[in-house]
Amino acid sequence: PPDVLLGEPAPVELSLRSQDGRACQMAWKLTCPLGSCQPASGFLTAEGTARLLDPHFNLTAVLEEYRATARSHRVPEHEGEELARDIAAQTKAVLTGPDHEPVACHNDLLAANVLNDGERLWIVDWEYAGMNDRYFDLANLAVNNGLSEDDERLLLELYFGEPADERRVAALRLMRLMSDVREGMWGVLQGAVSDLDFDYGAYAAEHFARLRAGADDPRLEEWLHAASA
Repeated sequence: PPDVLLGEPAPVELSLRSQDGRACQMAWKLTCPLGSCQPASGFLTAEGTARLLDPHFNLTAVLEEYRATARSHRVPEHEGEELARDIAAQTKAVLTGPDHEPVACHNDLLAANVLNDGERLWIVDWEYAGMNDRYFDLANLAVNNGLSEDDERLLLELYFGEPADERRVAALRLMRLMSDVREGMWGVLQGAVSDLDFDYGAYAAEHFARLRAGADDPRLEEWLHAASA
């Protein structure tokens, strides 16, 4: 792993030295226009051709495991969990077909897990890597970096190598919701099992609130319909 040269609290960047001696900087926010981030297209496309990973990152099973573990530690159900289950069920029902066959995914594309050495982007922290729906990675990247709807279309175009149709756009929008379902439930789980001095309750609440805002979008039914086409 790269050596830490200088670490400062977020949002100050973390400087690292890669194995070949070049300095890297951790991007806490991906702010470059997507059109100038061609390396991002390269590493995302590579997911589809990477060797098979074991185990599968079955999102439904992961969410149920988070829930069961939290309950076993007597953590009461969060008020956001009912909506999370509903969105998860609706999304699972419509995201079918070849685009959603499992591919090798990172499954935690927070900005802090992307390094920029000035020449290319590097993805770090593969703890949650596994075979998953590629749209989870794409949406996880989009929602956690505040991409606009225009940028989301460009992201899809860069990934698939063709203009984004409404089915793919809708799938990405639904998976943005699923990203917050996962993050909210992860916060609930960590509140039960982690000893770190971190407010996981607030973390869960933040993501469940963003999930609620997304689920309240009047286009939700349109996305569900378009994604199933």
